[in-house]
Amino acid sequence: MAPPARLVLPTLAGDPGGALRRSYHRLIALSSTLRHLDEVLAVSLASGHYALDPAPATALLLRYASLRAPHAHLLRLFRAFPRPDRFLRNALLRSLPSLRPHLLFPCPDSFSFAFAATSLASSSCSSRGNGAAAARALHALAVAAGYAADAFVASSLAKLYFKLSRVDDARKVFDAVPSPDTVLWNTMLAGMSGSEALEAFVRMVEAGRVQTDSTTLASVLRAAAEVANMAMGRCVHGYGMKCGLAEHEHVVTGLMSLYAKCGDMDCARYLFDRMEDPDLVAYNALISGYSVNGMVDSSAELFKELAASGWRPNSSTLVAVIPVYSPFGHELLARCLHGFVVKARLDADALVSTALTTLYCRLNDLESARSMFDAMPEKTMESWNAMISGDLAKLASQKLFELESENAGYYVLLSNLYTSKKRYSEAAVVRQEAKNRKLVKTPGCTLIEIGDKPHVFMAGDRVHPQSEAIYSYLEKLTAKMIEAGYQPVTEAALYDVEEEEKEHMVKVHSEKLAIAFGLLSTEPGTEIRIIKNLRVCLDCHNATQFISKVTQRLIVVRDASRFHHFRDGVCSCGDYW
Repeated sequence: MAPPARLVLPTLAGDPGGALRRSYHRLIALSSTLRHLDEVLAVSLASGHYALDPAPATALLLRYASLRAPHAHLLRLFRAFPRPDRFLRNALLRSLPSLRPHLLFPCPDSFSFAFAATSLASSSCSSRGNGAAAARALHALAVAAGYAADAFVASSLAKLYFKLSRVDDARKVFDAVPSPDTVLWNTMLAGMSGSEALEAFVRMVEAGRVQTDSTTLASVLRAAAEVANMAMGRCVHGYGMKCGLAEHEHVVTGLMSLYAKCGDMDCARYLFDRMEDPDLVAYNALISGYSVNGMVDSSAELFKELAASGWRPNSSTLVAVIPVYSPFGHELLARCLHGFVVKARLDADALVSTALTTLYCRLNDLESARSMFDAMPEKTMESWNAMISGDLAKLASQKLFELESENAGYYVLLSNLYTSKKRYSEAAVVRQEAKNRKLVKTPGCTLIEIGDKPHVFMAGDRVHPQSEAIYSYLEKLTAKMIEAGYQPVTEAALYDVEEEEKEHMVKVHSEKLAIAFGLLSTEPGTEIRIIKNLRVCLDCHNATQFISKVTQRLIVVRDASRFHHFRDGVCSCGDYW
């Protein structure tokens, strides 16, 4: 606790200025409440010291800001100083949530603009409509003051624009800097989308004028994982080894996430096992990887290992591990996990609560799901989405339509649910409502890479140069599958048409075309990997199991929800996804 300022400062009135300044700084640092600071301020104002030296005034203002003093109070402190220097101005810029252009002048420096940009980015202003206008005003002031080419200022402005989702404006900031430094490059890589970040990294390396660091590689690995670009990820891994950065903790964790999101859990586990003392982030990356790859036992075992290692699981851990217990037969383990969540006091976390709600819905325990859902202080789109099941489908879907009326995906989800329950008239009503709103469903497509060349297929696609060979091979393959016991699941065709036509429709889904092309284009025994932008349908999932059996191939499918590893007629997800 700070000693009363009135007992300390007056006794130092005759001391040299240096001792008095140190006394001020110590008192300010020791002050833990606004009342303590008010006492320091009152004595310094009464003695005249506050107006004489800007250094203690700057420290006092920053301490007030750290204790969340009202912004009006900070402005009064600033105005009480007759001749504020740039440090005091910068302290105020750093502490205010909105732009005050007059504070930048007459003596701005690079810190002035950087502090103002950072303050804007962290304030509620950035989430309101005037955020972009304030950012552009600050950008214009930086240009006028001659700081547009300063890499330090540019990095702060770019972060602000990325926070506002103004990617083009961030690029303009970057392009105005003749010699971007590592920090500015890292800001751009962190803010760009996956494919854009990878292209930017290639340009950065080719330029050869900037030294990469662990933050650079971590951002690039995140981007590669986002688009499941295994080839680029391996290149970055090799580059990191060459630069001596591959052993850095953040890089190793990034590599683990990359390999996990590309379905290569062997590499992810190898990197984890090489870590001397894996932290919670590393555990979370591997647990999440096992979960999305459908490796239930491995994920549960690692979760137990984490709990025994001394690390306390956080919300990210639980969001990763809860889906592991979704398949039927894990009800008891699911309830044990729920008890752990309550004991750890994480049940109030929105993401954890939503994950538990989804878990109970998938276990068909709608009573527990509803109880969990009703206990949430705030309902999110994700939580309403989880409740689209059973008798809650209509209520949940109506709420989702209110929250995001232009999202076609929710209409498709409800239509699919009604169709799967053979409630075709209700499904037709939902589809008609989507048509009336002129909503367009995201078309399903599947990507496969052969020899580093991407090939994209859509349902019924015949634009590929090898279409005739693909369809011919698929006919023969389907005949072998039927001999092995395959029967088309025509519920996947969500249209009121004849059964024979439904069978043809599901036969030419994009996944089947991509797999057929992969089988045609690779040697026997070669692993097939495809990426689907939507959730794989029931028939394609069933068909891929039979394809893996009759061709004796490992087929890895990444869809919108998880990885599916098909081997010898069995999928790693246990037919539950």
